[in-house]
Amino acid sequence: MAAAAAAAAAAAAAAAAAVAAVAAAVAAAAVAAVAAFPVPTSTITATALGRAALSQPCTARYERALEHASSFCRRGVAVSALLTAIATIVAVVAVAAI
Repeated sequence: MAAAAAAAAAAAAAAAAAVAAVAAAVAAAAVAAVAAFPVPTSTITATALGRAALSQPCTARYERALEHASSFCRRGVAVSALLTAIATIVAVVAVAAI
């Protein structure tokens, strides 16, 4: 009984080590990807300063639907929770009706 528990603990430790290794590899790949494509902040800043000097409005990019939904959920937590609950109930009822 004790040998089985020890084997299970060893397997769990090995699995945790494997997950940690994969997480470290993913983090290293993400850092490498970000370093490969640096953001040209000097160009962005120069453009923004040039517009400010000419008294022109700053340019903003269009907010995508997913970004809009994400910011809405961060601002209105109660409303988004209610909408999620209603959508889940509708989905369950639709699946049950099939």
